[in-house]
Amino acid sequence: MERRLFDAAREGSVTSLLNLLKEDPIILDRISTSGTYSETPLHIAVILGNFDFVKELLQRKPTLATEIDLHKSTPLHLASATNNVKLVTLLLSVSPGIVCRARDAYGRCPVHVAAIKGRVEVLKELMRVDSGAALLRTDQDDSILHLCVKFNQFEALKVLIERINDNVLLNCGDCDGNTILHLSVLNQQSEAVNYLLQIQTIEVNAKNGAGQTAMDILFKGVGGMIGRTLHNAGAVITNSNSLPSPSLPENNGGMRKNFLLKYLQDKQEAVMVAASLIAAAAFQAGVNPPGGIYQETINDDKQQVMDKHKAGTSIMAYSAPGLYTLFIVENTVGFIAALSVFLLLLTGLPQKHRFFKGLFMVSIWMAIVAIAASYVSSIITLAPPDEQVKVVAFSIAVLVIAVLLWILIVLWYGGFGPRIVGIIHQRRASKNGPMTRAGSLLGGATTGGTGSV
Repeated sequence: MERRLFDAAREGSVTSLLNLLKEDPIILDRISTSGTYSETPLHIAVILGNFDFVKELLQRKPTLATEIDLHKSTPLHLASATNNVKLVTLLLSVSPGIVCRARDAYGRCPVHVAAIKGRVEVLKELMRVDSGAALLRTDQDDSILHLCVKFNQFEALKVLIERINDNVLLNCGDCDGNTILHLSVLNQQSEAVNYLLQIQTIEVNAKNGAGQTAMDILFKGVGGMIGRTLHNAGAVITNSNSLPSPSLPENNGGMRKNFLLKYLQDKQEAVMVAASLIAAAAFQAGVNPPGGIYQETINDDKQQVMDKHKAGTSIMAYSAPGLYTLFIVENTVGFIAALSVFLLLLTGLPQKHRFFKGLFMVSIWMAIVAIAASYVSSIITLAPPDEQVKVVAFSIAVLVIAVLLWILIVLWYGGFGPRIVGIIHQRRASKNGPMTRAGSLLGGATTGGTGSV
């Protein structure tokens, strides 16, 4: 008779169910208490979407809604996976506080299952009844947002973020300390990354258990630095179907751009303060140049004159006119550049237009370089005449070293360093002959494969 009940569940035959209940009124109770079946007729009916049969079963025995199958899944778990909103609503009408927070063998609630499958409408219905279930974590310490990213369910992620509005959940880590931003970058989900970076409360520089930020993952991924290094060393892919591409995907450019925009937003206040200080320093140096100003108009005979050494004029302008002109040019450039940075930040244009983003970066560099150059001009002016040559030589040496160091840093972290190293290795390998180079690559590949397994 139990077999006939399961057959009726598969067919969705309410008539067969009613006939069986007439023959054996306690058949549903016996199914629930026997413990010999891996699932109940309600599980089967839910999987197959037999709405009328499910409704009749719940009316006859509501506790079937809380029964679990072999994987500890309730009928609501299965309904959430099949995207049947009508069935979900029906099952939620029976003990919603219990079924919403019931956990399967993996510690997942029905709302977690809906997120994994990307069932947006089911998510909305489950959140309407019990939004607190979405805050629970699985046995693997994944939040519901982690599951959305890991299973690439972007629409479900957006719905949950908009409805939960919990900053702690938004920036929490999984068992490895990875936030949803880390995982989005790691899985190269550019759409999710762009969306997350638009959220003001996202912690863009949060670190995972390995001490890496999302930017570290983006630039240190296998597709990036390692892939370029192998390519420059002459390595080739022997089987394109079994190996990943050694280059970063095209959409990583957009991800880097959005990281830069987010960085500008986070550092806007600090940059604005720095620009204000540079502008203030330039203004002060302009109205009170090195060496000071004359307090009165006098000549060598202590007589008042109007054509020379006029009160309020710069001493440097008379003692070193050429150097004074250079100082004024440098100081003015620094002042204008600092004001430009300040104004660009106020308008927010660098975050909206590529041209203004470039102008913003150029203005910062101009302000820094101009202030540094005006400082050198100042110390040359203040140095004794017999020491000026030494001061000039020392200043030029320091500037050249500083500029070279900055160029090296930018080139290295911009990806040119590994390319240069790769070219050097390639030339050395070519001198040793093609057989030696091929053998080293095969040896490295074998070692790497064994290690990864």
